[in-house]
Amino acid sequence: MPNRIVALIEWIGGQGTRAVVAVLFLGLALPPLSAIMRPLLPLAVFVLFILAFTRVDTAAVAMRVRRPRLALLATVWMMLAMPIAFAGGLALLEPLDIPDELAAGLVLMAVAPPIMSSPAFTYLLGLDGALSVTVLVASMIVTPITAPILVDVLIGEWVGLSARDLAIRLALLLAGSFIAALAVRRWLGEARIAANGRLIDGLNILILFVFAVAIMDGVIAYAIRDPLLILAILALAFAVNLLLLTVSAIAFLLFGIGSSLTVGIANANRNMGLMAAVMAGAVPEVTWLFFALAQFPIFLMPQLTRPAILALLARYNRADDAGPQSN
Repeated sequence: MPNRIVALIEWIGGQGTRAVVAVLFLGLALPPLSAIMRPLLPLAVFVLFILAFTRVDTAAVAMRVRRPRLALLATVWMMLAMPIAFAGGLALLEPLDIPDELAAGLVLMAVAPPIMSSPAFTYLLGLDGALSVTVLVASMIVTPITAPILVDVLIGEWVGLSARDLAIRLALLLAGSFIAALAVRRWLGEARIAANGRLIDGLNILILFVFAVAIMDGVIAYAIRDPLLILAILALAFAVNLLLLTVSAIAFLLFGIGSSLTVGIANANRNMGLMAAVMAGAVPEVTWLFFALAQFPIFLMPQLTRPAILALLARYNRADDAGPQSN
């Protein structure tokens, strides 16, 4: 690529979370492009996975694999316990008459693996990045097995795909992107990948723009028709994100504040883009709206919760430092 284009992409990559937030609102602000780009959603997700797998820290995964207990517990918690808990919670809330399509969206979120950028956020906060990467990889491996079974058992009648078809699509997308990333890693080498991290980040944000525009298809039109429903779904998405983070952090607190927050962040930010990509033609309208609006807490909560998380870490670290001195 010409040097000016490379420099521009690297600059975009250097903007970090600010660029990610900008991409989200640009996606919302360009409704004429959304319908055009919606068919590109599976391709955009596929390329995002390739870029993410290319950057996976294999040394961090190997370190955690040697002590797998916490990573295994976190994976079971996120990929099995959470979907079942969601289904149970929705059953208890049945008197509230939650729309079936919205309930399906919540369960589909719960069966999805963490977003690919969750390790980056944990590293940024000084949390357990190795744990985040390992849980992410483990979740990706089990998703083609757990997600179709749970979807079929919990909401099968609301999904226009059989468990087998869903499993095949998930396996092809995840395995295909992983194999492609291995080829890229072999071609470029670890040193060149590390040296061009900002360029890869910039490419990631450009593809994320395509994803954001595609997944926002229909949101503005629906907001004009039924703004109260949009606000209700948006509030639900933020509440669920915060609830998942808090519950998981408390559940894993025995493993230390850093590890518990790492699990909480991974659990709260689920890759609904993956589910939307493999189910593109079978997603009901309200479920698609939930997928789209749930991107707002995924994109914004890292920024919104960062001060509280840093303060919590500082408080626990001070307590740990004071403990030995008081004995």
